[in-house]
Amino acid sequence: LCKLKSDSLLDQRGKQAGWNKISDAKLAEVKQCIDSIPKYISHYCRSQTKSSFLPPGMTVSKMYEVYANGKPKEEVITLATFKKIFHTHYNLKCKSLKKDTCNKCDMYSAK
Repeated sequence: LCKLKSDSLLDQRGKQAGWNKISDAKLAEVKQCIDSIPKYISHYCRSQTKSSFLPPGMTVSKMYEVYANGKPKEEVITLATFKKIFHTHYNLKCKSLKKDTCNKCDMYSAK
């Protein structure tokens, strides 16, 4: 390698911003959409897990449909980007609460 001279070109690799980076406004819009969905904390597993649960039947794909409903196609982010935001910024589970029981089951177990 040659020594750098003052009149030589500077290396500009890696200085450009990512072409697929989403804007802060779109990120805030997605976060607001996810925050608007009700979340539940498991009654019996509170000490074991720090995650919250989505309502039964609510999936990431259905949340994306709620987000994209009524917007022009150019303003909507892709499903893959929506999933990436969901998994990196939130500690939510889409599965139903399996350890929670109904009141009738609790009464039977108390007897």
